[in-house]
Amino acid sequence: MGAGSSAAKSAVKEIEAASAEKLGAFFADLSEDERQKVLRSLAIRPKFTVESLLLDVYARAASSSLELVKHAEARCVSEELFNIIDKDRSRKISRSEFTAAQQIIAQVSEDLLPAAISKLDENEDGEVDRAEWDQWMGAAFRSLKPETFLDVCVRSLRRLRDATGDSSRLHPWIDLDFSSLGQKRHVISGAEKRGITLPQLQKLMRFLTSHADGEGNLQGWWDRFTLEPLCIAKMNLYTA
Repeated sequence: MGAGSSAAKSAVKEIEAASAEKLGAFFADLSEDERQKVLRSLAIRPKFTVESLLLDVYARAASSSLELVKHAEARCVSEELFNIIDKDRSRKISRSEFTAAQQIIAQVSEDLLPAAISKLDENEDGEVDRAEWDQWMGAAFRSLKPETFLDVCVRSLRRLRDATGDSSRLHPWIDLDFSSLGQKRHVISGAEKRGITLPQLQKLMRFLTSHADGEGNLQGWWDRFTLEPLCIAKMNLYTA
Protein backbone atom coordinates (compact mmCIF):
# COMPACT_ATOMS: atom_id res chain seq x y z
CA MET A 1 0.00 0.00 0.00
CA GLY A 2 1.44 3.40 -1.02
CA ALA A 3 2.11 6.19 1.43
CA GLY A 4 -0.40 8.44 -0.36
CA SER A 5 -3.14 5.81 -0.10
CA SER A 6 -2.45 5.30 3.60
CA ALA A 7 -2.53 9.04 4.22
CA ALA A 8 -5.84 9.35 2.39
CA LYS A 9 -7.42 6.51 4.39
CA SER A 10 -6.16 8.04 7.61
CA ALA A 11 -7.65 11.37 6.57
CA VAL A 12 -11.00 9.74 5.83
CA LYS A 13 -11.09 8.29 9.35
CA GLU A 14 -10.39 11.74 10.80
CA ILE A 15 -13.20 13.22 8.71
CA GLU A 16 -15.63 10.59 9.91
CA ALA A 17 -14.83 11.50 13.51
CA ALA A 18 -14.68 15.27 12.99
CA SER A 19 -17.44 17.74 13.71
CA ALA A 20 -18.70 19.92 10.87
CA GLU A 21 -16.95 22.96 12.38
CA LYS A 22 -13.55 21.26 12.12
CA LEU A 23 -13.88 20.05 8.55
CA GLY A 24 -13.08 23.39 6.91
CA ALA A 25 -9.82 23.81 8.81
CA PHE A 26 -8.98 20.16 8.19
CA PHE A 27 -9.28 20.47 4.42
CA ALA A 28 -7.43 23.79 4.36
CA ASP A 29 -4.39 22.10 5.93
CA LEU A 30 -4.19 19.40 3.22
CA SER A 31 -2.26 19.73 0.00
CA GLU A 32 -4.36 19.65 -3.15
CA ASP A 33 -3.01 16.19 -3.96
CA GLU A 34 -4.11 14.88 -0.58
CA ARG A 35 -7.50 16.58 -0.90
CA GLN A 36 -8.14 14.77 -4.15
CA LYS A 37 -7.04 11.44 -2.65
CA VAL A 38 -9.41 11.98 0.26
CA LEU A 39 -12.29 12.83 -2.04
CA ARG A 40 -11.59 9.76 -4.19
CA SER A 41 -11.62 7.63 -1.05
CA LEU A 42 -14.86 9.23 0.08
CA ALA A 43 -16.42 8.61 -3.32
CA ILE A 44 -16.72 4.88 -2.57
CA ARG A 45 -18.61 5.64 0.64
CA PRO A 46 -22.27 6.40 -0.16
CA LYS A 47 -22.80 7.97 3.27
CA PHE A 48 -20.42 10.77 2.36
CA THR A 49 -21.08 11.12 -1.37
CA VAL A 50 -24.61 12.27 -0.56
CA GLU A 51 -23.48 14.49 2.31
CA SER A 52 -23.86 17.99 0.88
CA LEU A 53 -22.38 19.53 4.01
CA LEU A 54 -19.03 17.85 3.43
CA LEU A 55 -18.92 18.99 -0.18
CA ASP A 56 -19.88 22.54 0.81
CA VAL A 57 -17.13 22.68 3.42
CA TYR A 58 -14.56 21.37 0.94
CA ALA A 59 -15.65 23.89 -1.68
CA ARG A 60 -15.35 26.78 0.78
CA ALA A 61 -11.94 25.65 1.98
CA ALA A 62 -10.66 25.16 -1.56
CA SER A 63 -12.05 28.42 -2.94
CA SER A 64 -10.88 30.54 0.00
CA SER A 65 -7.23 29.59 0.02
CA LEU A 66 -6.27 26.99 -2.58
CA GLU A 67 -5.13 29.29 -5.38
CA LEU A 68 -3.07 31.51 -3.09
CA VAL A 69 -1.55 28.50 -1.35
CA LYS A 70 -0.44 27.05 -4.69
CA HIS A 71 1.26 30.30 -5.78
CA ALA A 72 4.41 30.45 -3.65
CA GLU A 73 5.41 34.02 -4.49
CA ALA A 74 1.93 35.43 -3.90
CA ARG A 75 1.62 33.52 -0.63
CA CYS A 76 4.95 34.87 0.63
CA VAL A 77 4.14 38.47 -0.30
CA SER A 78 0.76 38.16 1.42
CA GLU A 79 2.51 36.90 4.55
CA GLU A 80 5.01 39.76 4.39
CA LEU A 81 2.17 42.26 4.25
CA PHE A 82 0.57 40.68 7.31
CA ASN A 83 3.87 40.84 9.19
CA ILE A 84 4.60 44.46 8.37
CA ILE A 85 1.07 45.53 9.35
CA ASP A 86 1.31 43.55 12.60
CA LYS A 87 3.70 46.05 14.14
CA ASP A 88 3.55 44.68 17.70
CA ARG A 89 4.28 41.15 16.40
CA SER A 90 1.26 39.73 18.22
CA ARG A 91 0.35 37.52 15.22
CA LYS A 92 -2.90 39.47 14.97
CA ILE A 93 -3.69 42.77 13.29
CA SER A 94 -5.43 45.17 15.65
CA ARG A 95 -8.03 47.69 14.58
CA SER A 96 -5.54 50.58 14.82
CA GLU A 97 -2.88 48.66 12.88
CA PHE A 98 -5.38 47.78 10.18
CA THR A 99 -6.70 51.33 9.83
CA ALA A 100 -3.22 52.85 9.56
CA ALA A 101 -2.10 50.29 6.98
CA GLN A 102 -5.30 50.39 4.94
CA GLN A 103 -5.06 54.13 4.47
CA ILE A 104 -1.54 53.73 3.07
CA ILE A 105 -2.37 50.70 0.90
CA ALA A 106 -5.41 52.50 -0.54
CA GLN A 107 -2.98 54.99 -2.10
CA VAL A 108 -1.61 52.08 -4.13
CA SER A 109 -4.90 50.31 -4.79
CA GLU A 110 -8.34 50.37 -3.22
CA ASP A 111 -8.95 46.80 -4.36
CA LEU A 112 -6.66 44.98 -1.93
CA LEU A 113 -8.13 45.83 1.48
CA PRO A 114 -11.54 47.22 2.48
CA ALA A 115 -11.84 50.34 4.62
CA ALA A 116 -13.55 48.41 7.43
CA ILE A 117 -11.75 45.71 9.42
CA SER A 118 -15.11 44.00 9.95
CA LYS A 119 -14.93 42.70 6.37
CA LEU A 120 -12.01 40.49 7.41
CA ASP A 121 -12.87 39.97 11.07
CA GLU A 122 -15.16 36.96 10.76
CA ASN A 123 -15.17 36.01 14.45
CA GLU A 124 -15.83 39.64 15.44
CA ASP A 125 -13.08 39.84 18.05
CA GLY A 126 -11.85 43.19 16.76
CA GLU A 127 -8.66 41.73 15.26
CA VAL A 128 -7.55 39.91 12.12
CA ASP A 129 -5.70 36.64 12.61
CA ARG A 130 -3.75 34.76 9.95
CA ALA A 131 -6.66 32.53 8.96
CA GLU A 132 -8.91 35.52 8.40
CA TRP A 133 -6.16 37.35 6.54
CA ASP A 134 -5.41 34.36 4.30
CA GLN A 135 -9.07 33.94 3.44
CA TRP A 136 -9.44 37.59 2.41
CA MET A 137 -6.17 37.64 0.48
CA GLY A 138 -7.12 34.42 -1.28
CA ALA A 139 -10.26 36.14 -2.55
CA ALA A 140 -8.24 39.22 -3.56
CA PHE A 141 -5.77 36.98 -5.41
CA ARG A 142 -8.56 35.44 -7.45
CA SER A 143 -10.20 38.78 -8.12
CA LEU A 144 -7.09 40.73 -9.12
CA LYS A 145 -5.32 37.81 -10.86
CA PRO A 146 -1.72 36.80 -10.01
CA GLU A 147 0.24 39.49 -11.87
CA THR A 148 -1.83 42.40 -10.58
CA PHE A 149 -2.04 40.93 -7.07
CA LEU A 150 1.76 40.62 -6.85
CA ASP A 151 2.31 44.11 -8.22
CA VAL A 152 -0.14 45.68 -5.76
CA CYS A 153 1.25 43.73 -2.81
CA VAL A 154 4.89 44.56 -3.54
CA ARG A 155 4.12 48.26 -4.08
CA SER A 156 2.05 48.23 -0.88
CA LEU A 157 4.94 46.65 1.00
CA ARG A 158 7.27 49.37 -0.19
CA ARG A 159 4.80 52.13 0.67
CA LEU A 160 4.23 50.69 4.16
CA ARG A 161 7.94 50.25 4.80
CA ASP A 162 8.71 53.78 3.67
CA ALA A 163 5.89 55.22 5.77
CA THR A 164 6.16 53.23 8.96
CA GLY A 165 9.21 50.95 8.84
CA ASP A 166 12.88 51.26 9.64
CA SER A 167 14.62 52.44 6.47
CA SER A 168 17.98 51.24 7.80
CA ARG A 169 16.77 47.64 7.48
CA LEU A 170 16.65 46.14 4.02
CA HIS A 171 13.49 44.23 3.18
CA PRO A 172 13.99 40.93 1.29
CA TRP A 173 11.03 41.49 -1.02
CA ILE A 174 11.80 45.11 -1.79
CA ASP A 175 15.51 45.78 -1.56
CA LEU A 176 17.30 42.50 -2.32
CA ASP A 177 17.56 40.44 -5.50
CA PHE A 178 17.90 36.72 -4.82
CA SER A 179 17.39 35.62 -8.42
CA SER A 180 21.03 34.59 -8.79
CA LEU A 181 20.40 31.78 -6.30
CA GLY A 182 17.82 30.23 -8.62
CA GLN A 183 14.22 30.88 -9.51
CA LYS A 184 12.80 27.38 -9.92
CA ARG A 185 10.65 26.23 -7.00
CA HIS A 186 10.12 22.63 -6.01
CA VAL A 187 7.85 21.44 -3.21
CA ILE A 188 9.70 18.98 -0.95
CA SER A 189 7.42 17.20 1.51
CA GLY A 190 9.03 16.41 4.85
CA ALA A 191 11.54 18.66 6.59
CA GLU A 192 13.99 15.77 6.90
CA LYS A 193 14.27 15.66 3.10
CA ARG A 194 15.02 19.37 2.64
CA GLY A 195 18.79 19.18 2.66
CA ILE A 196 21.21 21.46 0.84
CA THR A 197 23.94 20.25 -1.51
CA LEU A 198 27.54 21.42 -1.30
CA PRO A 199 27.32 23.39 -4.60
CA GLN A 200 24.14 25.08 -3.33
CA LEU A 201 25.87 25.98 -0.06
CA GLN A 202 28.88 27.36 -1.92
CA LYS A 203 26.62 29.48 -4.13
CA LEU A 204 24.86 30.80 -1.01
CA MET A 205 28.19 31.68 0.63
CA ARG A 206 29.33 33.56 -2.47
CA PHE A 207 26.06 35.47 -2.51
CA LEU A 208 26.36 36.44 1.17
CA THR A 209 30.00 37.43 0.79
CA SER A 210 29.13 39.70 -2.13
CA HIS A 211 26.80 41.66 0.17
CA ALA A 212 29.12 41.81 3.19
CA ASP A 213 31.79 44.29 4.22
CA GLY A 214 35.38 43.32 5.04
CA GLU A 215 34.38 42.06 8.49
CA GLY A 216 31.48 39.96 7.26
CA ASN A 217 28.76 42.39 8.38
CA LEU A 218 25.72 42.47 6.14
CA GLN A 219 24.70 46.10 6.16
CA GLY A 220 20.94 46.44 6.45
CA TRP A 221 20.38 42.69 6.93
CA TRP A 222 18.67 41.62 10.13
CA ASP A 223 17.35 38.53 11.87
CA ARG A 224 13.58 38.34 11.30
CA PHE A 225 13.06 36.85 14.77
CA THR A 226 15.50 38.68 17.07
CA LEU A 227 15.72 41.86 14.93
CA GLU A 228 19.50 41.83 15.47
CA PRO A 229 21.95 42.80 12.66
CA LEU A 230 23.37 39.88 10.70
CA CYS A 231 27.00 38.91 10.31
CA ILE A 232 28.17 35.98 8.17
CA ALA A 233 30.27 34.51 11.01
CA LYS A 234 27.19 34.22 13.22
CA MET A 235 24.69 33.03 10.65
CA ASN A 236 23.22 29.56 10.19
CA LEU A 237 20.89 28.10 7.57
CA TYR A 238 17.85 29.38 9.45
CA THR A 239 18.96 32.99 9.37
CA ALA A 240 20.36 32.63 5.83
